Amino acid sequence: MSYNSGSGRGYDIPPLDNNGSNYDDWKFKVSALLRMKGLMEIARGTEKCPPQTAEDPKDQDAVTAAFDRWHARNDEAFGEIIMTLKKEPTRKISYFEMASEVWNHLENCYQGKGQHTVAQLFVDVFKGYFIDTISMEEQLSDMRKKVHRLKDLGYDLKDPTIAMLIMVSLPESYASLRQHLYIQDENTLTMDFVIKQILLEENARGSTPHVALVGDGKGKKPIHQFQGSSNDGDTKKKNMKCHYCKRKGHIKSECRKLKANLASGNVSDNKKGQGSRDQNAKVASTTQETLINLFMARQGKSDLADKWIIDSGATSPMTARKD
Repeated sequence: MSYNSGSGRGYDIPPLDNNGSNYDDWKFKVSALLRMKGLMEIARGTEKCPPQTAEDPKDQDAVTAAFDRWHARNDEAFGEIIMTLKKEPTRKISYFEMASEVWNHLENCYQGKGQHTVAQLFVDVFKGYFIDTISMEEQLSDMRKKVHRLKDLGYDLKDPTIAMLIMVSLPESYASLRQHLYIQDENTLTMDFVIKQILLEENARGSTPHVALVGDGKGKKPIHQFQGSSNDGDTKKKNMKCHYCKRKGHIKSECRKLKANLASGNVSDNKKGQGSRDQNAKVASTTQETLINLFMARQGKSDLADKWIIDSGATSPMTARKD
């Protein structure tokens, strides 16, 4: 809510919601405004109203001036507070005249509800995690906003703590980058540094989805693509049908029956003619249920001959250069 205060300067003060859910944020910003204008002590009630009548008639003019000055400041503080309230909070304080009465009543009504907001922010920051299906830049920006919101509410997290929280929240596809960050010097490991490295990694990957080429001995195009973990991928896998055992839920390169037959040399008769091709699959045979990613493909014109690709996705990293 933007409005002009008595000084003529515009301020962006969030109005206090009807349910008081943003009370802590509201209180912090309104308190800053009242302190800046020298009115906080009046709002708290620690600066009492001076007497209206002087003991010595000679001092009456000075006493009256002090009395009027206090009430003018009280009216200003009162106005600064109520101008940032929505309908329900305004209704609750409509019968008060003193700024301190308004301030204390709002605190009694909404202080506990504001703590719920703080608790939720802590949960989001400490227990949240990033996912591959949403832009990392967008997710990091959202986390930064929550950290700054906590700071505004009086909970200032240390920079190394934030950096570590970001690192442990990264998805598994960023595991190699996370390991790389773990070994950095602690003086280097700042929030800005970690965010920069993540965005560089995301930019290097580009918008082209990661494609795992799974060898099946036929020399054909990739038979399956992985684009991060998602429910759609799980559903597609459940509907896949193995061309070897004819069962659903896996593909031929994952077929345990085929792998067992290959290992024992006992390939069924109806698979004759595929022997030479299927023998090539022994290279990638495994007793595990997961696919082996032999290569990772990505588009780009840059020369990668002298560069390492972080988190290539290969089961075993390989290089043609012995040095």
